[in-house]
Amino acid sequence: MPKGTAVPRATLDLQVGEKVRVKPYKEILKTLDSTYRNRGLYFDAEMVPFTEREYEVERRQKQIIDEASGKMIRFKTDAIILKDISSRDFSIATFYERRVRRIFPALIVTLLGTSCLAYLYFLPAELVNFAKSLLAALFSASNFYFWKHSGYFSAPVETIPLIHTWSLAVEEQFYVFLPIFLAAAHRYFPRKVRLSVILIAVLSFIVSAVGAFRYPTATFYLAHTRAWELMLGVLISLEVFPAISRPMLRNLATAAGIALICFAVFAYSSATPFPGIAALAPCAGAALIVAAGRSGSSLVGRVLSLKPVTFIGLISYSLYLWHWPIIVFQTMESPLMSGASVRAAKLISIFVSLAVATLSWKFVETPFRGW
Repeated sequence: MPKGTAVPRATLDLQVGEKVRVKPYKEILKTLDSTYRNRGLYFDAEMVPFTEREYEVERRQKQIIDEASGKMIRFKTDAIILKDISSRDFSIATFYERRVRRIFPALIVTLLGTSCLAYLYFLPAELVNFAKSLLAALFSASNFYFWKHSGYFSAPVETIPLIHTWSLAVEEQFYVFLPIFLAAAHRYFPRKVRLSVILIAVLSFIVSAVGAFRYPTATFYLAHTRAWELMLGVLISLEVFPAISRPMLRNLATAAGIALICFAVFAYSSATPFPGIAALAPCAGAALIVAAGRSGSSLVGRVLSLKPVTFIGLISYSLYLWHWPIIVFQTMESPLMSGASVRAAKLISIFVSLAVATLSWKFVETPFRGW
């Protein structure tokens, strides 16, 4: 291909070292959003509020939903990184700058709002613990904080408004190292990028499988035992798995993916060692849906591409941030919930979470992304 030739979007799979001019990042991202949305890959159900948290089994179901559907938006991020690196158009500094604009504005607003609620409802000793968890969330270290402060004498999770930020911390830690690793791999051993990613993912899975039984708390919270789940997106982007080209096979794959996720949601209990081997079902289910969607449309993809579902995808990050603090504080004699039944309180929590998330997406996330 001659130097300086413009590359159509459909042919962005480039060879390492090939000199071409590629589209600007924002144009590629816009195209990816359109392509993935049409195939049902924009919806990120990790961010959907799961309000029935009174029982341990329901908390485990929320964890399974996180494992399964939270991968979709991250898989898209992995694809963008690999495209940029392959085209020699990747800048680590630019990537981190985009991540900061993507993550921190909405996070900071959520922390400020949660701090106001904590000041109103928490006792002094609770405020001290909240302040510590707030600093951990601000510096993407929540997973370490809650790992160290979990145990018999720790507060119930239903009273900790920022405990959900542990998963955001794991994701941020993962994306600190992933671009550096992929950039180094493409530069120093480009022919073994796939092999190296596979080896790291397998090693992480083995550590997770063993740790789920021997060190369950650390395995749950720490990034190195969760890395294999996130690296599934890298493996899909590297086309380690064969393309699912036939429509019938895509429908079967996505149906199997939904079945695996549902199996984990309804079959797992608080006694199920997690993540480890148990995380295979929901993660593989999400991977099947995403992998099938990369090759074309499917029935599941068309359902996930409906406008109400894609709207949840748009507000998903803010919904993830706000839903748990709202659930925690609605149990603390909130005037909004005064006299409401349990079912009514749950419905109000969902409505308020959606409303606040929509405002956060429109007035916080969107302006900062446009800078």
